Amino acid sequence: GINAEYGEAVVSTQSTGSEYWQIQKLIKYLKGGNPTATLIALCSLRDFDLSQDICQIAIRDVDGLEALVNLLDTTEIKCQIASLKILKDISQSKPISRSLTDLGAIQSLIRLLSSTVADLQCLAAETIANIAKLTRARRLVRKDGGISKFVSLLNIPANTNIEVLKEDTQAVELLRCAALGLCSLSKSKKRKKDDGESRTKRGM
Repeated sequence: GINAEYGEAVVSTQSTGSEYWQIQKLIKYLKGGNPTATLIALCSLRDFDLSQDICQIAIRDVDGLEALVNLLDTTEIKCQIASLKILKDISQSKPISRSLTDLGAIQSLIRLLSSTVADLQCLAAETIANIAKLTRARRLVRKDGGISKFVSLLNIPANTNIEVLKEDTQAVELLRCAALGLCSLSKSKKRKKDDGESRTKRGM
């Protein structure tokens, strides 16, 4: 069966197509511990349209999300980056974001914000931005000190030459991703309600 969150009730061999089974085979390589095989499997996974429900279901059905989250704590930077690229894409799905929150992904992602590797920081920030659209996830990011780390990423020294900074595409991308993260964290029904009330009081 398929999780009802995806709006499906039954999976049959005929309806899933080859993607379902191919993805499940690749996920097995993520659990083998061989860095080369893991990296190849991760790159192969990105050849699929992971925005499709059936692809996300295939990942979930064999505990692929847990495998991807575990790779965030590996010492193999290439595997971390490849895993994050997948998580960034699929975390745009609310059911996936809920599962990632349950798996403790937020804690690992927040740790990566302090990485010395800019690609890891960017991808982690953008993934958090996706997951933090959920109220519970936002609370966890705040609780685990995520806001201060995002603010640090946005900290530009006073003597920085802005024109030179504009030419540094990696630095600009990091600023963009950090801003996305803070933007998601600032969303709150209570805050929106308070803002609406204050505008009403001012006659706006």
